Amino acid sequence: MPVRSHRFAPTGSDTSAHAAADLELLLTFLCRLRTALFDVSVDTPDDELDRVEERLVAHYRAADPAVAEADWRWIIRRCIGEVRL
Repeated sequence: MPVRSHRFAPTGSDTSAHAAADLELLLTFLCRLRTALFDVSVDTPDDELDRVEERLVAHYRAADPAVAEADWRWIIRRCIGEVRL
């Protein structure tokens, strides 16, 4: 069975990024991202947001090395950016 790659595509955007190599990893990615977003707000300093991003990327790098780190960073920054609006 071929490996299926799952994508994240924000509403209203034709830009997408690979988020995970399979469904289980995609769900893990989304759960960890959602949990991390509970800990940030519009008042969270940029250096703390950087640390949140680094912790998430370190986990994903270990769990799913087939996906490009730049894609995770784009998704994370997109989601954190929405929190900061």
